[in-house]
Amino acid sequence: MHQEAILPLLGQALGEAGINEPAADIDLIAVTAGPGLIGSLLVGVMTAKALSQGWKIPLIGVNHLEGHIFANAGCCKGSQTAFHFSDSFRRTFRDSPCERFR
Repeated sequence: MHQEAILPLLGQALGEAGINEPAADIDLIAVTAGPGLIGSLLVGVMTAKALSQGWKIPLIGVNHLEGHIFANAGCCKGSQTAFHFSDSFRRTFRDSPCERFR
């Protein structure tokens, strides 16, 4: 499923963002690298690596759980929703990236 959806979704996201030349308009590619289901993570990591090499853009890996929170950070303006999660592997607890929820 992820393998079939990733490129059409990427095209849609770039289109909605008004990005016509990703190599010129994007400074960095971030990809969630774990924890998570290995099959899904591999699809994302391999796609991100290919885009990074093809567009000559730096690539960084981020924590999958933190990625979920920060992907929503742009949506929290005016929102009353706080995001909290725990990572039992690392035994950590994180709060929302939005300052007003910390």
